[in-house]
Amino acid sequence: MENNKKQPAILYIDFDKFFYFSSTTPVTQLPFGPEVIADQNVVSREKMISVIEYFVQTYRIEPSSLAILFSPNMTFERDFPEIPTQKDRDEIQKFIELVPYEEVITKTFRFNKKTRVLAINADLLDSVKQGFEKLQFEVIAASSWAILQEINADLAGNVDLSAALGKTESIKQYSVLEGEKVMENKPIEEKKTKNNTRMFILIGIFAALLVVLLITILVTSQPSSSKKVTLPIPTAVSAPTTTTRPPTTTETPQIKSLNGTVSTQSAQ
Repeated sequence: MENNKKQPAILYIDFDKFFYFSSTTPVTQLPFGPEVIADQNVVSREKMISVIEYFVQTYRIEPSSLAILFSPNMTFERDFPEIPTQKDRDEIQKFIELVPYEEVITKTFRFNKKTRVLAINADLLDSVKQGFEKLQFEVIAASSWAILQEINADLAGNVDLSAALGKTESIKQYSVLEGEKVMENKPIEEKKTKNNTRMFILIGIFAALLVVLLITILVTSQPSSSKKVTLPIPTAVSAPTTTTRPPTTTETPQIKSLNGTVSTQSAQ
Protein backbone atom coordinates (compact mmCIF):
# COMPACT_ATOMS: atom_id res chain seq x y z
CA MET A 1 0.00 0.00 0.00
CA GLU A 2 2.90 2.32 0.64
CA ASN A 3 3.96 2.21 -3.03
CA ASN A 4 0.47 3.34 -4.15
CA LYS A 5 0.88 6.57 -2.18
CA LYS A 6 4.00 7.58 -4.07
CA GLN A 7 3.51 10.36 -6.56
CA PRO A 8 4.49 9.72 -10.20
CA ALA A 9 7.64 11.41 -11.47
CA ILE A 10 9.65 11.62 -14.67
CA LEU A 11 13.43 11.31 -14.97
CA TYR A 12 14.74 12.43 -18.37
CA ILE A 13 18.34 11.32 -19.03
CA ASP A 14 20.39 13.23 -21.57
CA PHE A 15 23.99 13.09 -22.72
CA ASP A 16 25.63 14.72 -19.67
CA LYS A 17 22.77 15.38 -17.24
CA PHE A 18 19.31 14.36 -16.13
CA PHE A 19 16.11 16.27 -15.37
CA TYR A 20 13.65 15.34 -12.65
CA PHE A 21 10.03 16.43 -12.54
CA SER A 22 6.97 15.60 -10.44
CA SER A 23 3.77 17.30 -9.37
CA THR A 24 5.52 18.46 -6.20
CA THR A 25 8.98 19.16 -7.66
CA PRO A 26 9.62 21.59 -10.52
CA VAL A 27 11.97 20.56 -13.31
CA THR A 28 15.32 20.09 -11.57
CA GLN A 29 18.57 19.42 -13.37
CA LEU A 30 21.63 17.45 -12.27
CA PRO A 31 24.76 17.59 -14.49
CA PHE A 32 27.08 14.58 -14.66
CA GLY A 33 30.80 15.11 -14.28
CA PRO A 34 33.32 13.15 -16.40
CA GLU A 35 34.14 11.11 -13.30
CA VAL A 36 30.57 9.77 -13.39
CA ILE A 37 29.77 9.40 -17.11
CA ALA A 38 32.13 9.62 -20.10
CA ASP A 39 31.20 8.82 -23.71
CA GLN A 40 27.75 7.68 -22.53
CA ASN A 41 29.33 5.01 -20.32
CA VAL A 42 29.24 4.87 -16.54
CA VAL A 43 32.74 5.47 -15.20
CA SER A 44 31.88 4.66 -11.61
CA ARG A 45 28.59 3.18 -10.39
CA GLU A 46 29.46 4.12 -6.82
CA LYS A 47 29.88 7.78 -7.80
CA MET A 48 26.64 7.69 -9.77
CA ILE A 49 24.78 6.42 -6.69
CA SER A 50 26.46 9.09 -4.53
CA VAL A 51 25.48 11.83 -7.00
CA ILE A 52 21.85 10.68 -6.98
CA GLU A 53 21.84 10.62 -3.16
CA TYR A 54 23.27 14.14 -3.07
CA PHE A 55 20.66 15.30 -5.61
CA VAL A 56 17.71 13.87 -3.65
CA GLN A 57 18.93 15.19 -0.31
CA THR A 58 19.83 18.64 -1.62
CA TYR A 59 16.44 19.24 -3.23
CA ARG A 60 14.54 17.31 -0.54
CA ILE A 61 12.79 15.12 -3.07
CA GLU A 62 10.31 12.64 -1.67
CA PRO A 63 10.41 9.03 -2.98
CA SER A 64 8.16 8.63 -6.01
CA SER A 65 7.05 6.15 -8.68
CA LEU A 66 9.69 6.97 -11.25
CA ALA A 67 9.41 6.58 -15.02
CA ILE A 68 12.73 7.00 -16.84
CA LEU A 69 12.95 8.44 -20.33
CA PHE A 70 16.16 8.42 -22.38
CA SER A 71 16.76 11.25 -24.81
CA PRO A 72 17.40 10.45 -28.51
CA ASN A 73 21.08 11.12 -27.77
CA MET A 74 21.16 8.13 -25.43
CA THR A 75 19.32 5.42 -27.38
CA PHE A 76 19.81 3.36 -30.52
CA GLU A 77 16.60 2.71 -32.44
CA ARG A 78 15.77 1.26 -35.83
CA ASP A 79 12.53 0.41 -37.62
CA PHE A 80 11.77 -2.84 -39.47
CA PRO A 81 8.66 -4.25 -41.16
CA GLU A 82 5.73 -5.03 -38.88
CA ILE A 83 6.20 -8.76 -39.55
CA PRO A 84 9.95 -9.25 -39.91
CA THR A 85 11.25 -11.88 -42.32
CA GLN A 86 14.24 -14.06 -41.54
CA LYS A 87 16.40 -11.53 -43.34
CA ASP A 88 14.95 -8.77 -41.17
CA ARG A 89 15.62 -10.79 -38.02
CA ASP A 90 19.23 -11.23 -39.13
CA GLU A 91 19.46 -7.48 -39.67
CA ILE A 92 17.99 -6.87 -36.21
CA GLN A 93 20.68 -9.07 -34.66
CA LYS A 94 23.41 -7.24 -36.59
CA PHE A 95 21.97 -3.90 -35.48
CA ILE A 96 22.07 -4.94 -31.81
CA GLU A 97 25.63 -6.21 -32.16
CA LEU A 98 26.75 -2.81 -33.48
CA VAL A 99 25.45 -0.88 -30.47
CA PRO A 100 28.68 0.45 -28.88
CA TYR A 101 28.00 -0.40 -25.24
CA GLU A 102 29.62 -3.16 -23.23
CA GLU A 103 26.20 -4.21 -21.93
CA VAL A 104 22.98 -3.47 -23.80
CA ILE A 105 19.35 -3.93 -22.84
CA THR A 106 17.09 -4.24 -25.86
CA LYS A 107 13.45 -4.83 -26.65
CA THR A 108 11.29 -4.94 -29.77
CA PHE A 109 7.94 -3.13 -30.03
CA ARG A 110 5.25 -3.07 -32.69
CA PHE A 111 3.31 0.14 -33.36
CA ASN A 112 2.21 2.22 -36.34
CA LYS A 113 2.52 -0.83 -38.63
CA LYS A 114 6.22 -1.33 -37.99
CA THR A 115 8.65 -2.99 -35.62
CA ARG A 116 10.88 -0.74 -33.54
CA VAL A 117 14.06 -2.12 -31.99
CA LEU A 118 15.18 -0.11 -28.96
CA ALA A 119 18.63 -0.52 -27.40
CA ILE A 120 19.82 1.28 -24.26
CA ASN A 121 23.02 1.26 -22.20
CA ALA A 122 22.14 -1.37 -19.58
CA ASP A 123 24.88 -0.30 -17.17
CA LEU A 124 23.63 3.28 -17.17
CA LEU A 125 20.02 2.19 -16.62
CA ASP A 126 20.97 -0.20 -13.82
CA SER A 127 23.15 2.42 -12.09
CA VAL A 128 20.42 5.05 -12.10
CA LYS A 129 17.78 2.53 -11.08
CA GLN A 130 19.92 1.25 -8.22
CA GLY A 131 20.68 4.77 -7.02
CA PHE A 132 17.02 5.77 -6.75
CA GLU A 133 15.78 2.45 -5.40
CA LYS A 134 18.35 2.69 -2.63
CA LEU A 135 16.48 5.83 -1.53
CA GLN A 136 13.06 4.08 -1.57
CA PHE A 137 12.03 5.27 -5.05
CA GLU A 138 10.13 2.82 -7.23
CA VAL A 139 11.32 2.65 -10.84
CA ILE A 140 8.23 1.57 -12.78
CA ALA A 141 9.42 1.90 -16.40
CA ALA A 142 12.24 2.96 -18.72
CA SER A 143 11.78 3.88 -22.36
CA SER A 144 12.85 6.38 -25.01
CA TRP A 145 11.52 9.87 -25.57
CA ALA A 146 11.41 9.19 -29.33
CA ILE A 147 8.90 6.33 -28.91
CA LEU A 148 6.77 8.26 -26.42
CA GLN A 149 6.73 11.25 -28.75
CA GLU A 150 5.78 9.14 -31.77
CA ILE A 151 2.80 7.45 -30.14
CA ASN A 152 1.60 10.69 -28.54
CA ALA A 153 1.10 13.45 -31.07
CA ASP A 154 0.66 16.08 -28.36
CA LEU A 155 4.32 15.56 -27.37
CA ALA A 156 5.64 16.67 -30.77
CA GLY A 157 8.12 19.50 -30.52
CA ASN A 158 10.27 20.29 -27.49
CA VAL A 159 10.65 18.00 -24.51
CA ASP A 160 7.74 18.65 -22.17
CA LEU A 161 8.12 16.73 -18.93
CA SER A 162 4.89 18.05 -17.46
CA ALA A 163 3.00 16.56 -20.43
CA ALA A 164 5.01 13.34 -20.21
CA LEU A 165 4.02 12.96 -16.56
CA GLY A 166 0.50 12.07 -17.68
CA LYS A 167 1.83 9.37 -20.05
CA THR A 168 3.26 6.95 -17.51
CA GLU A 169 1.03 4.13 -18.78
CA SER A 170 2.44 4.57 -22.29
CA ILE A 171 5.95 4.59 -20.89
CA LYS A 172 5.24 1.33 -19.05
CA GLN A 173 3.81 -0.20 -22.25
CA TYR A 174 7.07 0.50 -24.13
CA SER A 175 9.46 -0.12 -21.27
CA VAL A 176 12.73 -2.04 -21.65
CA LEU A 177 12.95 -3.07 -17.98
CA GLU A 178 11.92 -6.59 -18.98
CA GLY A 179 14.05 -6.58 -22.11
CA GLU A 180 16.93 -8.86 -23.06
CA LYS A 181 20.36 -7.98 -21.79
CA VAL A 182 23.26 -8.49 -24.15
CA MET A 183 26.92 -8.23 -23.11
CA GLU A 184 29.74 -7.74 -25.62
CA ASN A 185 27.42 -8.67 -28.49
CA LYS A 186 26.38 -11.95 -26.85
CA PRO A 187 23.44 -12.78 -24.59
CA ILE A 188 24.57 -12.76 -20.97
CA GLU A 189 23.73 -16.45 -20.38
CA GLU A 190 25.71 -17.44 -23.45
CA LYS A 191 28.57 -15.24 -22.32
CA LYS A 192 28.58 -16.90 -18.88
CA THR A 193 28.76 -20.36 -20.50
CA LYS A 194 31.63 -19.32 -22.73
CA ASN A 195 33.42 -17.71 -19.81
CA ASN A 196 33.12 -20.95 -17.81
CA THR A 197 34.50 -22.99 -20.71
CA ARG A 198 37.36 -20.55 -21.15
CA MET A 199 38.09 -20.69 -17.42
CA PHE A 200 38.31 -24.51 -17.46
CA ILE A 201 40.64 -24.40 -20.46
CA LEU A 202 42.91 -21.88 -18.75
CA ILE A 203 42.94 -23.96 -15.55
CA GLY A 204 43.92 -27.05 -17.59
CA ILE A 205 46.74 -25.19 -19.33
CA PHE A 206 47.98 -23.81 -16.01
CA ALA A 207 47.93 -27.28 -14.42
CA ALA A 208 49.88 -28.75 -17.35
CA LEU A 209 52.50 -26.00 -17.12
CA LEU A 210 52.75 -26.54 -13.37
CA VAL A 211 53.39 -30.27 -13.85
CA VAL A 212 56.09 -29.54 -16.45
CA LEU A 213 57.70 -27.05 -14.08
CA LEU A 214 57.73 -29.53 -11.18
CA ILE A 215 59.27 -32.24 -13.37
CA THR A 216 61.95 -29.83 -14.54
CA ILE A 217 62.78 -28.86 -10.95
CA LEU A 218 62.99 -32.51 -9.87
CA VAL A 219 65.23 -33.49 -12.77
CA THR A 220 67.62 -30.59 -12.31
CA SER A 221 67.87 -31.12 -8.54
CA GLN A 222 68.83 -34.84 -8.86
CA PRO A 223 72.62 -35.68 -8.91
CA SER A 224 73.95 -36.84 -12.26
CA SER A 225 73.71 -40.62 -12.84
CA SER A 226 77.28 -40.81 -14.25
CA LYS A 227 79.99 -41.47 -11.65
CA LYS A 228 82.66 -38.90 -11.16
CA VAL A 229 86.04 -40.35 -12.13
CA THR A 230 88.93 -39.27 -9.95
CA LEU A 231 92.30 -39.63 -11.57
CA PRO A 232 94.99 -41.01 -9.27
CA ILE A 233 97.69 -38.58 -8.30
CA PRO A 234 100.89 -39.77 -9.99
CA THR A 235 103.75 -40.60 -7.65
CA ALA A 236 107.30 -39.66 -8.40
CA VAL A 237 109.26 -42.52 -9.89
CA SER A 238 112.91 -42.69 -8.88
CA ALA A 239 115.24 -43.22 -11.76
CA PRO A 240 117.25 -46.44 -11.38
CA THR A 241 120.71 -45.96 -10.02
CA THR A 242 123.35 -46.87 -12.55
CA THR A 243 127.05 -47.21 -11.99
CA THR A 244 129.19 -45.60 -14.65
CA ARG A 245 132.57 -46.94 -14.99
CA PRO A 246 135.30 -44.29 -15.39
CA PRO A 247 136.82 -44.06 -18.85
CA THR A 248 140.04 -45.82 -19.28
CA THR A 249 141.54 -43.00 -21.26
CA THR A 250 141.55 -39.32 -20.67
CA GLU A 251 140.26 -37.25 -23.54
CA THR A 252 140.87 -33.57 -23.77
CA PRO A 253 137.88 -31.89 -25.35
CA GLN A 254 138.66 -29.16 -27.78
CA ILE A 255 136.63 -25.97 -27.55
CA LYS A 256 136.79 -23.54 -30.40
CA SER A 257 136.76 -19.99 -29.20
CA LEU A 258 135.12 -17.19 -31.02
CA ASN A 259 138.49 -15.74 -32.16
CA GLY A 260 139.60 -18.92 -33.78
CA THR A 261 142.12 -20.00 -31.15
CA VAL A 262 141.73 -23.26 -29.49
CA SER A 263 142.01 -23.69 -25.80
CA THR A 264 142.29 -26.94 -24.07
CA GLN A 265 141.38 -28.05 -20.56
CA SER A 266 142.96 -31.08 -19.10
CA ALA A 267 140.83 -33.48 -17.22
CA GLN A 268 141.82 -33.87 -13.71
